[in-house]
Amino acid sequence: MLLTLLVPLGIGGGLAIPPLTSAMLESVPGERAGLASGVLSAARQFGGALGVALLGALIADSAHFMTGMWISLIIGAAVLAATTLGVALFLPGRPKPTAHRPAGTADHRSRPMP
Repeated sequence: MLLTLLVPLGIGGGLAIPPLTSAMLESVPGERAGLASGVLSAARQFGGALGVALLGALIADSAHFMTGMWISLIIGAAVLAATTLGVALFLPGRPKPTAHRPAGTADHRSRPMP
């Protein structure tokens, strides 16, 4: 049962890192790529250590191991969902919704400056 729960977690984590790194590096100027990469790596390491410490405390009781494991996985899924929503809403460079313009009207930004 434990293997069934942890294998998708490991695969998902491995598949998430390359697009996460790509999105981070595309959202910063080229001269700050090293800094962005370092911040991403530090945040990932800190999150991993914090997750192991906090969620590991839930499963430490051997009498209720599976209950603690289920609670840990539910908390992890909730944090992942909240993070995904936050990234989807606030990632820099995301196209902003535009106001509807009637057909045939020009956008004032497309006119040359006098």
